[in-house]
Amino acid sequence: MDGLAFTKSGEARASGVKKWQTMVVAIAATSLTSGAMAEVSESDEASVAGASSEQQSEKLPFATGEKLSYDISLLGIRAAEADLRVSGAANDGFRFRADGRTVGATDSLFGLRETATCSVDETLTPSLCRFSSEKRSGVRRRELKFDSSSGNVRERTLHEGKREEKEIHFDSGLSDVQDALSGLYLLRSKMPEAEGEVVKFRSMRKGKPINVEATFRQVESVSTPAGTFKAARMDLRIVEQQEAGATTAASVWLSTDARRLPVKMTAAAPIGTLEASLKAATGTVGRALAER
Repeated sequence: MDGLAFTKSGEARASGVKKWQTMVVAIAATSLTSGAMAEVSESDEASVAGASSEQQSEKLPFATGEKLSYDISLLGIRAAEADLRVSGAANDGFRFRADGRTVGATDSLFGLRETATCSVDETLTPSLCRFSSEKRSGVRRRELKFDSSSGNVRERTLHEGKREEKEIHFDSGLSDVQDALSGLYLLRSKMPEAEGEVVKFRSMRKGKPINVEATFRQVESVSTPAGTFKAARMDLRIVEQQEAGATTAASVWLSTDARRLPVKMTAAAPIGTLEASLKAATGTVGRALAER
């Protein structure tokens, strides 16, 4: 996610909000990997088949039917809300979906609506991810197609009526390459066991490969509208140097029970802190809680 730009003009403020839009949809954890927003028709979407939630929940902290809802605040003021959903997809995979929207005075000003989807296989390897952002000033869309045979990710974007297409190549293949949304679920599935341990994966930002590291800092008590949780704080950062003003770090708190719920997420910005707090969780895995 790009950082917020701040000037005294209303136009610059709109630009700043535009730059934190990915936070609203992908929530904070891996939104820092996103570049331009994006594109394309739904005609290429993989066919959806119902995967067995019982089988999935045996090895993952989430299952088909899960829905997580968040309040998102900027400078401590509620500005947006978002939902994360998990549904079944072909070949025992998943389809992740995030929907975000501004609320209150922020909605009156920007009227922002965002949707992100990502289809993954049973190993959480993405195949097709899309992002769409609509607000009063226009539409942005993005599509990513992952081709494991070539090690390329094809990116198609639409912004201000201009379409662009490019291929992003990963020399060592796509086995650990994630989109922002799928990366959040990967982090849940690979949450470290001990403080100081690191989860690493690759992604892309503004058409270039990047490396992301998530470090388990400590277990904290986190209070949200959904309740109080014992949660592991994971600090994320982009390894490569980015342009001045870019947001290159974020934090996510994952519950230490079997569900590994992202109960809180934050990202620092020049004019304040963005925070997503869990307000409801339904359809979570039915296993007994397993707090550490």
